[in-house]
Amino acid sequence: MMDYNYRDVLFFLFTIMIAMILITLPLPRWLQLLQPSWVLLVILFWFCVAPEMIGLGWFWCIGLFQDMLVTTPLGMYAIVYLVVGFLLSRMSSRLSQYPLWQQLVVVSVATVFQIICVFIVMNMAHQSISLWVLLPSIVVNCLIWRLLFLTLHGVWRRRLRLY
Repeated sequence: MMDYNYRDVLFFLFTIMIAMILITLPLPRWLQLLQPSWVLLVILFWFCVAPEMIGLGWFWCIGLFQDMLVTTPLGMYAIVYLVVGFLLSRMSSRLSQYPLWQQLVVVSVATVFQIICVFIVMNMAHQSISLWVLLPSIVVNCLIWRLLFLTLHGVWRRRLRLY
């Protein structure tokens, strides 16, 4: 188990903040279909590199903040991230130690779970949304996962040399 200080927590919050900014950027309609689930990917990254630092409370708070930020029904993303975090915490080893294809399976399953929850909740809230509109994000998340992981992990590893 690694000791984490306030700089680690600040970097964690910074990456979450950047992910929140990326999901609120105005995009053309055709590009919105290809927008990755930035917050989900960043949460998965942090679970890979520092599962002891972030607990289920963080997942819940991040989801509530995203719900308020993008004006979805309150608790929708909070529950999605909480369940994803709970299921990941039940895995016996770190996700970052899995081969790439297994990481992509976990990323795609988490994305499918998020899509299904968003579809169900939005339809229950009478905000009709097509399931086919949400499906391209599975492929986009899988394509972006490795690049995001390597970029954030490189920055995360460099911080070890700073202390």
